[in-house]
Amino acid sequence: METKLGLRPYYTAQEMVFRIKTATGPVYMRTARTNFLNEERAVVEVDTHRFIELWKREPYSSPRSEAHGTPVSWKADRKFADAVKGFGHGDSNPVPLANISCLMANEKVPVIEKRWGLFKKSVGYAEHTFPYVAFTDGITRTIWLAAHGAPCFPVECHVRDAELLQKEAGTEGSKWMTVDNLIPVSA
Repeated sequence: METKLGLRPYYTAQEMVFRIKTATGPVYMRTARTNFLNEERAVVEVDTHRFIELWKREPYSSPRSEAHGTPVSWKADRKFADAVKGFGHGDSNPVPLANISCLMANEKVPVIEKRWGLFKKSVGYAEHTFPYVAFTDGITRTIWLAAHGAPCFPVECHVRDAELLQKEAGTEGSKWMTVDNLIPVSA
């Protein structure tokens, strides 16, 4: 992971800090070890463009319209100033990683046949399966990073989603890691 900066104390535990390059300078994000589920939480470093393209496929919720935005529309988002403030604290108070899911969706697509060269007729449906990402938390942080030209950034997901996310949007040469491996108990 090219964004991984290092471990540091976080209250009574440890946190992993990440440095993300942007067109306006580096910004900092973090994830912390907790008392539960560290082996079920994974961090995946994603390529911004590939991640946004995967997000655009999200078939179910209204925030996906943000995925189809531009840097201009993202900067006009009603919560964008919150991300400006959050990232403005620098490495003294890193922003938490976005929490996402990477899933597979099934869609029925009509099968159309041409009749007599002029007419089209629906003759049934074919199943189309495709991957997508959905957010639990962190849309504004993500669009802030994209609007500021971050080439890649880390996100947190469940381990069951990590392999698919790595395949579909992970940065070249990186591997996903559980929080348990990223921040060992002895740290």
